[in-house]
Order: sequence, then structure tokens, then C-alpha cells
Amino acid sequence: MGHPEEVDVIVCSGGPAGCATTGCPAYANLNLRVMLIKGGASGCDNHWV
Repeated sequence: MGHPEEVDVIVCSGGPAGCATTGCPAYANLNLRVMLIKGGASGCDNHWV
């Protein structure tokens, strides 16, 4: 999946607060293009994530 060239909202945080902040505008308006940017390790090797 590629990244869109234009988005309406950018959230720079991948933790629980960032995910909640990203979800609120996305659910409020399904036409919004929301991008979540996360830094650091992916957590793919951690079975708790």
C-alpha cells in the first residue's frame, strides 16, 4: 500500500493516544484522509503488540 499524496489530517504518534486521535476524525467523517505516522521499532517481533 502506498502513501497518498494529499491527506486532511496527520497524526504523529503511534501509541494508544495517537491511535485514538487518528480514529476520532476518521469515524466522524468517512471522507477525511487521515495518516498516522509512527517512529521507532515496529513491534512485529513482540507477540504482546
